Amino acid sequence: MEDSGIGIASEELTRLFQPFVQLDSSLSRQHKGSGLGIALVRRLAELHDGCISLESALGQGSRFTVRLSWCSEENVAPATPRLPAPLPLTSSQPPRLVIADDDELTLQFYAELLREQGCQMALARIGAEAVTQVLATRPDVAVVDIQMPEVDGLTTIR
Repeated sequence: MEDSGIGIASEELTRLFQPFVQLDSSLSRQHKGSGLGIALVRRLAELHDGCISLESALGQGSRFTVRLSWCSEENVAPATPRLPAPLPLTSSQPPRLVIADDDELTLQFYAELLREQGCQMALARIGAEAVTQVLATRPDVAVVDIQMPEVDGLTTIR
């Protein structure tokens, strides 16, 4: 993968592949993510006897290269993906949730997964919307992304 973004300073490269580490860790940062993606890619590559390398220059962008071993006999996809078993419900009413996340793909992923489990939910994309949803729906659980724009998740929770 290659981009023409902000690039990565050479002194930051050692921290880049650490789980939950973001080079810009301020709560009001402009770039999204939990700090897991690149660490997961590295671990998956290593599990497949591969590796990941990086070339980067500040102000010019970055290039990540993943190299994997290939053996055609071992590379067969399973016939049917296995879905998790539904969670047992302890009451007659399905759980009510509010999920707040500014990343649309993450929000939709969790919403779909939890709906399949029988949960009812309200979705929010910013902190103020999350507070409104919690007050309106009185959920059993609220899941709030800590790093959202405008009002961060910690302030939203308070």
